[in-house]
Amino acid sequence: MSDDWHQVQPVVRHGSRPQIVNATLKSSYLWEHVYVLRLTRNMRVLLTGETADFSNYLLNIGDDKHNVCKQIGEFAIKLPDDITVKSEQELINFVFGNLQSNTNPDWLASRCIICPSNTEVDRINNLIMQSFPREEKVYRSSDSVEENEHQYPIEFINSLCPSGMPPHKLTLRKDSIVMLLRNLDPTNSHCNGTRYVVQHLHQHVIDAVVAGGPHAGKRLFIPRIPLMPSDNIIFPFHMRRKQFRLDLLLQ
Repeated sequence: MSDDWHQVQPVVRHGSRPQIVNATLKSSYLWEHVYVLRLTRNMRVLLTGETADFSNYLLNIGDDKHNVCKQIGEFAIKLPDDITVKSEQELINFVFGNLQSNTNPDWLASRCIICPSNTEVDRINNLIMQSFPREEKVYRSSDSVEENEHQYPIEFINSLCPSGMPPHKLTLRKDSIVMLLRNLDPTNSHCNGTRYVVQHLHQHVIDAVVAGGPHAGKRLFIPRIPLMPSDNIIFPFHMRRKQFRLDLLLQ
């Protein structure tokens, strides 16, 4: 087994803080039988020739040795100026450069901006899509619930986006990068999480090719398919959404 106590805690679906803390390895009855080996040499720094300053900086944060900046927040720390940007647009320009002139699939597929929430993902994606030179096309899903359908307004159902489900409103442009959300053809590498470059946007099907890796260039026609959330615990109803099994992947 291996673990890094500086990493995030285990994910307990819909769990409370005590349940998440109790899910760590140290809470297991096996812990008293574990012999701990501590890794002290940063091999990534040695292999890449990077300086250990940033690695030590992260370790100090994990060990609670970094000074808290009370002006920002009670538990907030101030990041160094050399790893921060002053605006979202500056970050987009740093990661993607000039999208008006550079839409190379391999280049686009090797870049992304990590966001803390789905709301931020959608907002950043909308900002980036405005820089694409192609004309956009909007696909709206057909949503329904299996019981008490008149009790829930359709606008409310459309606003929901459970984990692993495509959004109700999917805005795409030619050459944009998308990610498949379900396994469609695993034998030909068309699996959940695969990145694609959009080639053509039709009314009932999307033509895309695999963006990178050993299967780069393989073509896939993605249809609209009825989908249901894998986890319906958070809703008092069973939701069904007919939409393309993909999501925009620029964030």
